[in-house]
Amino acid sequence: FLLLLFLLTFMNSCTKKSDETTKTDDKDKSELVVLSSEDLNESDEDILNVDYKQFYDELAPSGEWIEVTGNDIGVDLNKSAASTESELRKITLSELFGINDAYADDISFGSFFVWKPAAGLSVGVTAGEPAPSYEPYRNGQWMNTEAGWYFKAASEPEEITSHYGRWVYSPAAGWLWVPGRVWAPAWVDWREDENYIGWVPVPPSVYIVNNVVIMPPVPEERYYIVEKKYFSQPTVYKYMYKENKNKIMIKEWRRIDGVMVMNKTVINKGPDVKIIEQHSGHQVNVIKIKKVKNKGEVKYSESEISVLSPEFKKIKNKGNQKTTVNKPGKYKNFEEAKVEKDKSLEKTEEADKDKSSNKDKEKGKDDDKGKNEDKDKSKDNSKDKSKEKNDNGNKDDKSKGKNKLGDDSNMKDGKNKNNDKSDNDKGKQDKGNDKGKK
Repeated sequence: FLLLLFLLTFMNSCTKKSDETTKTDDKDKSELVVLSSEDLNESDEDILNVDYKQFYDELAPSGEWIEVTGNDIGVDLNKSAASTESELRKITLSELFGINDAYADDISFGSFFVWKPAAGLSVGVTAGEPAPSYEPYRNGQWMNTEAGWYFKAASEPEEITSHYGRWVYSPAAGWLWVPGRVWAPAWVDWREDENYIGWVPVPPSVYIVNNVVIMPPVPEERYYIVEKKYFSQPTVYKYMYKENKNKIMIKEWRRIDGVMVMNKTVINKGPDVKIIEQHSGHQVNVIKIKKVKNKGEVKYSESEISVLSPEFKKIKNKGNQKTTVNKPGKYKNFEEAKVEKDKSLEKTEEADKDKSSNKDKEKGKDDDKGKNEDKDKSKDNSKDKSKEKNDNGNKDDKSKGKNKLGDDSNMKDGKNKNNDKSDNDKGKQDKGNDKGKK
């Protein structure tokens, strides 16, 4: 009886404590604290705990936001130390006392939001052909700065997504951008051989650890490849290797240092500048980096780049956060995005079929035209042959007529000759008669 009374009292106390903790968590969740720009310790939990409203608003006009889970996009998101502690606390209480407190609920990472770029941001479109899917770190120029190789993108949305967050490729939805709060000149990993350079976006759940980024294996076809002599060209995508990449064994290339921390600053080391100068044949100048808070202050010059470095806020108490701090004004769920991708593929396939059909029709027209031309040529040849035959016939008739005329003339000449001979003979006879008389 005393033991039962003790357990009931303990359970009541834990339940009361749980309610108080829940109220405290709800209160703390509404409180956001400003993060220092020198705080480079990102984690997966930042996706839920950091307020990315500015990115939601800035990127919305140039694409669409999609609500996903890690399983939707094939990313195994890790739990932070706080979540791990909560999980241990849940196991301890539930196993020893069978009591559900604030940490006893099933802890899942929860859903978050990713950005899918609009098709209009893609490059390499040929007139009359369907637009290709968007690819990050493709449309722009590599610039050598005091923070290493900086990717200067061609549009404002790409400037944000090239320097913050991570990219993931989903077969069902294409390239998707996962928000992040730590700035870098470019979140890419590098490979090189004697003549070529390759780079690939750093995937989600990969962060700076001990001042460096440890890159996981990435499919070789994801790498962009360009000859070193074209690496610093303004429109680098025009020079990218487009042949079968399986012929190039990227995994056998040298891995060169990429994103790392030096003097409390994130840099992107990349290929050796001197090597690029040797291959390109021109000098590569060093450009200064200046970080600004407002979008209107972003600008570029030959000597300095002013880059956006917004202020980020984070939930004061992490707790068991299952949803994001803020949501985009408008977003879709992952299933809707998949359906749209399928429709897009169908349209592309239909366009390809129509294109192929038009080519066949054009070919058929050309064949018919060729046949008609052959018929016309055949008719013309027949006419020419008939004309030639008639001309030859006329020539023969004329020749015959001429020969006939010649024969008549000979006949007349022959008759005249005979007459002349007869007259001569008659003359001789008359002379003989005269001689006889004498």
